[in-house]
Formats: sequence, structure tokens, C-alpha cells
Amino acid sequence: MSIYVERLVAKEPASQSENLVLIHGWGIGSKIWQPWLPLLNQHNHVYLFDLPGFGNNVSIEWPSNDQLIDAMIEALPESAVVIGFSLGGMLSVELAERYPQKIKALITIASNVTYVQRDQWQEAMPEKIYQAFYQLVSEKPELAMKRFSGFLVKGAENEKTLLKELRTLNDKTDINCLSNALTCLSELDNRQAIRNSQLPALYLFGEKDILVPVNAAYKIVEPGYGHVEVINQAPHAPFLSHPEETWEKIEHFLKSFKEQNPLPHIDKKLVAKSFSQAAASYDSAAELQRRVGDSLLNKMGEQPTVNVLDLGCGTGYFTEKLAAKMPSANLFAIDIAEGMLNFSRDAHNGIGQWFCGDAESLPIANESMDCIFSSLVIQWCEKNNALFQELYRVLKPGGTCWLATLGPNTLYELRQAWAYVDDYVHVNQFFEKETLQHAWQQSGFKQQEFVEQDIVLEYKKLSDLTRELKALGAHNINSGRPNGLMGKKRMQQFIEGYEQQRNAKSLLPASYQVWWITLQK
Repeated sequence: MSIYVERLVAKEPASQSENLVLIHGWGIGSKIWQPWLPLLNQHNHVYLFDLPGFGNNVSIEWPSNDQLIDAMIEALPESAVVIGFSLGGMLSVELAERYPQKIKALITIASNVTYVQRDQWQEAMPEKIYQAFYQLVSEKPELAMKRFSGFLVKGAENEKTLLKELRTLNDKTDINCLSNALTCLSELDNRQAIRNSQLPALYLFGEKDILVPVNAAYKIVEPGYGHVEVINQAPHAPFLSHPEETWEKIEHFLKSFKEQNPLPHIDKKLVAKSFSQAAASYDSAAELQRRVGDSLLNKMGEQPTVNVLDLGCGTGYFTEKLAAKMPSANLFAIDIAEGMLNFSRDAHNGIGQWFCGDAESLPIANESMDCIFSSLVIQWCEKNNALFQELYRVLKPGGTCWLATLGPNTLYELRQAWAYVDDYVHVNQFFEKETLQHAWQQSGFKQQEFVEQDIVLEYKKLSDLTRELKALGAHNINSGRPNGLMGKKRMQQFIEGYEQQRNAKSLLPASYQVWWITLQK
């Protein structure tokens, strides 16, 4: 059995756009999400699942629970944040239990751990009420559906308005599937699955929900169950009655999850290898790097005779400029790429002292540097606390860091073009401003200046951009990148995705979000 899934590309892809998988509940297909989609789809890719017998999958018969879970996992994108509503939430828990490796985080909305009361779990629907509704579904399915629509919004302040809107969202539904889906709902028991889950999880409930008692939320709060939120005055479908508040709670949860797992792992050996191989071609393609580094150099102003560290010196281009700016300074140049260092020593022999090292573990003595210059380097670090602790350690009291780095909106056009092809990480991803700020504040730095500028380079052909990135050594070095060669069909999809972004001058833009940061110890 194959399930069709509709994919909506983010309107404004961000550096950490998520793959949000939406799984609807009983009685109404994926159209129920439509009023809420503008909030979800702004910066995230959205996948709309229709369960068998609903919407795009109306012609598929309802299978066994095991067959359904297998079919759903087959259609699931990599690294998915699964958001399930009611029955969809209970199925999401099953997915997470059986295939946790494909799920990044789990969010359920108005989903109980068991829909019908059981021993040790009375915070659910009484068996008699369930049986009465099951009989109504079997004998008068249209009437049951009409009543169920009312249950979704019952208790909301604007109940009548929501009900009117909800009835415009009805989609194709196979009446024969309703009883089978209801049986599935009654059979699911997720108590043990939720207790054993190691995935980040958020369980949302509506205070006025008449189908899932709010007391279930209070019981799930018990140790071992995950993070629970109750939306005040909300009915069974809180994303319809309280769309902004529901999304805010999800967004906050995702943000806290990102802070614990900020970005795909950066392979430092691959970084060093990539830039080493690009040493000879780097300077010929470094237009942006020159502009950014020159601006950073100007911000330094006049400096006394000092010990200066050029962190991430690359080909030594700015090491030489630092030497000219401060002829009496003691210059120390560090780079993680040995190939770059060898090139620099040959090209700028006699300027300073050259060391191979990692910014997160500097081979420099405590409080030995008066200032640190680092242009477009720290975005290749992933342990921000270690990075800024090291910078703080090697600086003398009163010393200053002049840093230039890239923000998460960098190369968003490239990211958006790849989003039309697949869900792999094709473009290097960078940290949010708040994440960096927290790290340098925790290390003890005081921020003296923060300047942001979007720099847009333009190209006649896409190959000009990709050739330049290759010459710079700025390959995709994140985990989650695709393996192997790119097929012709996927490459054509990528090209078509980028071609759609040609500007008024008929040129292809490539945007860089540049930050200049001045920190003092």
C-alpha cells in the first residue's frame, strides 16, 4: 500500500527549516489544516498526510494497524517533526515507537494515550459513549459526521463561526472507512510507548475539549511522559480556535529543541580537507570574503603595538594587511586547514608565526593576545560555548575580538532551490543570532558592536555560483548531506528551482547575511 503525501515548500526557507509532517484525525482529512497552514508553512516545509479513505487517499481501503504504520513510515521524509491531531497523534506515537530514527521530534494535539477508558486510565471516553457513537457511525454515518464536526469546536468562544468554517473544509471521505478508523482509534494504547520514548515530545491539549478530558493532560505530566501544554479555553481542535497560540507553543518547543541540538554535525576533518584543497584557487574567487574582511579591518581603527591573532588566516591575505596596519605588532596566524597554512607560509614568509589549530581548542597561552581578528571563520564551528570560552581565555583583560560571520539566511536561494528536489542538507547551515549571543555572554564577553548587512552577489549562470563556491572550498560539510552522485533528473529540478529566482536584471542572486561583531573581555 502506498500513501500519497502532499508537500508544500516553505515560502521563506530559513537555515533550520523543519520538515513538518501533519497527520489529521478521525472524520476529516488533511483539509482541516488549511486555516492554520500560513503560520506553519512560512518558514517550514509541510507534508500533508491523508489517511486511507480520506482526501487524496479516499480510494485506499483502511488496512490493519501494522500495515498502516508501515505505509506511513514509507512516506515519511527524513528528519521529520511529526504533528498529529487526535487519531493522527496516536498514530504518530506508534510511528515514533517503531521508527524513532526517522523522527526528529513528536508533537500531538488533543491526543489521549488511550481513547477509551481502561484500567489505570479513566481519563478517557467511557466505553458506553464510544459504543453509542460507533453504532451511529455504522447506521447513520452522515449524521455522525455532522455531530462530530460540532465536537471539534464545542466549547470555543466563537463556536458557531468555527463550525461554519469547518464545514467548508469537508473533503472526500470513504464512509466505509469511518468504522474501521474508529476501531483503530479504540484499539490504540500508547501508555507504554510514551513512557519509553526518548524523542523530544510535546503534548498539547485544549482546556474545553469534550472528546479528550483535560485531566488526561494532567496525568501525562507525571514523570516519564514528556512536555505537556494546555491551551486555555480551547476545544478539541485548538489550532482552529487558537491558531497563533497553538503555533507559538510549538515554535517555542522547536526552538528549545534546536538549542539542545542546534545544527547538523560539522565534520571538522572535512572542513580542513575542503579548504586545504582550495588554497590555490581561493583568492581568485573571494570577492565576498574581501569585502567582508576589509570592512572588519576598518572597524579595528588604529591599534598600538600588540600581540594580534588572525584566527582562520586562510591564504594569509588579511594577515599581510594586519602586518601593514600594525607594523610593530607580533602576529600569530592560525588555521585548521594545513594546506592553507602551507600556502600562506610560502606566500607571506616572514610576516608572523603560523600554527595549525582549531578555534575551539586554540594552541595559544592564557591571556596572551591583545586582539583577535577573525573574518568568516567562526561559522564553521559548532561548539559555540567552547569557541567563545577559548577566545576569552587567550585574550588579555581589556582585549578585543573583531569577528565577521554569516547568519542563517545565507544562501537561502540555494536552499530554496534544493527544497524542490529532496530533504537532504545541501547548503551549509549557520546559527541564529540569539544562539551566538548567549554563548559569548556566558563566556563573559561584553558586546561593543553588532552590525548586520545583507550582501547580494549576482550571476549570469548558476554554474558560475557553484564554481565559485567550489573554488572557495565552501562545500556542504554538514551531516545529513546526500551521498553519491546527483542524477540528471534531480539536478534539472534543482536548476529549475533556482531559475525561478532570477531578478529584474535577469540575474541569479546569492544572498549572504553578514554580521560584524565586536566583543571585549
